[in-house]
Amino acid sequence: MQTVSALHLQTSRKAVAMVAAYAWINISTPPLMTARYLTQRGYLVDLFMDADERIERMGLNLPKLDWEGFTVRLTPQAVAPGPEFRFASGARLPREHQAVLDAYPVPPRDYGWIIGFDPGGLVRAAALGQIWGVPYVYHSLEIADANAPDKALEACLSREALYTLTQDDLRGDILAGLNGLDRDRVFVSRNSSLGGVLPEKHRRFHERFPIRDRKVVLAAGTLLPDHCLDEIMRSVGGWPKDWVLVMHGWIPDESFKAWVSDFTAGRDDIFVSTEVVPPEEKFAIFQSADVGLIFFNPRDINMASGAGSAGKFYDCLRCGVPVIGNDLLGMRDLVETSGCGLVVRDASELPRALERIGRRLEAFRARCLDAFPEYEFSRSYAPILEHTERVLQSPDGLDAGRAWCCAS
Repeated sequence: MQTVSALHLQTSRKAVAMVAAYAWINISTPPLMTARYLTQRGYLVDLFMDADERIERMGLNLPKLDWEGFTVRLTPQAVAPGPEFRFASGARLPREHQAVLDAYPVPPRDYGWIIGFDPGGLVRAAALGQIWGVPYVYHSLEIADANAPDKALEACLSREALYTLTQDDLRGDILAGLNGLDRDRVFVSRNSSLGGVLPEKHRRFHERFPIRDRKVVLAAGTLLPDHCLDEIMRSVGGWPKDWVLVMHGWIPDESFKAWVSDFTAGRDDIFVSTEVVPPEEKFAIFQSADVGLIFFNPRDINMASGAGSAGKFYDCLRCGVPVIGNDLLGMRDLVETSGCGLVVRDASELPRALERIGRRLEAFRARCLDAFPEYEFSRSYAPILEHTERVLQSPDGLDAGRAWCCAS
């Protein structure tokens, strides 16, 4: 059970700690939008994260954002390791998370709560919360299978959190089942962005590549077979001739990068862009596309339920770009029922889908722009923040006496 001081329950603090154990924060929308929204609401936000030289060389590590009230606190590398940490349940803290505890035995600010992103961030947030006497929240981005390493610790600590956040109701149901959570303490925070629609068109890719007057199908983000990129690329030969594929993102697997290079050599219908753009230029990428792709290889529960977690779906809608997705759990409701695109069984059906969407491109585009405000980040996060503030100001709301049985 979380240890929360009486002082904490009696005061309204205006600082929040965010903790992540993964390094590619610069392209991770949920922590960035959370920080931006909280700072806009008058909070000081500190992001605790590790430096990673390899990720930094790709330009994906440190968020270079000049937001008033936002501070990045890197874990120092030279701190002497402290004694082994144990949670109140008796569970041991995995050693890869020890450094942040050694670096911050005292909270740099008077935090109201801590947000831990993904399982690693949850573990760190829970440990810091126990040391600092501050409650924490779990913000799940990737869902780990039941047999994943440290799953028992994730489940235990998520049950002790004030609440859990995930990207849509389907993933909320799955996460609650896997982690043994009360479903009414799992809330939805869309993997979307702050702000209004961006209907203006750009020609970023037309200016960079010999696309001429053809239309652009965009595959954005992490470029791997996990997102069916190999199948998509093989389908391009059968596409209508007035469409080209542009893949924009990063390719972390060197062998797949070499395969992509070989496959695209000499072709004028597939183009690859691995340029890392600053956050303020992100949407020019989507504004330069005519159709966006949302594909997942359903090799595990996280990927099979990935439809509503895809930030690029919401980015496409914001820019008036209709989408084509593969037929996963929730994809038809998200894409077709909303009128924002089409769903195909697999990449082999892309040629026909592009013919269909091309005939009604402007109508699809208008529907996307109309739909986005429902998904804009603050629409889901405003009630979450209101709930958090209410709970922390009420000892009864915090339910501090609740105990959970945690596996060690």
